[in-house]
Amino acid sequence: MNAQEHKIEFHYEPPVREIDNLEVKIANAARDARDGLNGIRELGYGAISGNELSIKTLNDTVEHRRILTDQFRHTIHLILANLARSHPEAEGDSAADAAWRDLNRASYLSQRVSDLIEGEQMIRKKRQPRS
Repeated sequence: MNAQEHKIEFHYEPPVREIDNLEVKIANAARDARDGLNGIRELGYGAISGNELSIKTLNDTVEHRRILTDQFRHTIHLILANLARSHPEAEGDSAADAAWRDLNRASYLSQRVSDLIEGEQMIRKKRQPRS
């Protein structure tokens, strides 16, 4: 009689929680902000004109690793609003679209990480025993 053996293995990998990937999200936000700034510079003077102070502020904010601040997100929104207002011809330009997308994503990631951290802090406070 032929005896066949079968071995069944189960592997379980728990899903990665967003809160466990905060460092990656912060690094991605910094990268996207840098890419967006580089994209704006590549667009030339027309895209930079009127945005000089905001571009410098955002650059400084990224260099000092202040990615999770309201200033970071607000400065990105100022740059994008100024670009849309002063250079509507950039719409449809792939380089302009890439810069726009990078800066929007940087802002989104910054806000998302801030929200996750705040949510975690709120849960921790709720779980603390009350005196």
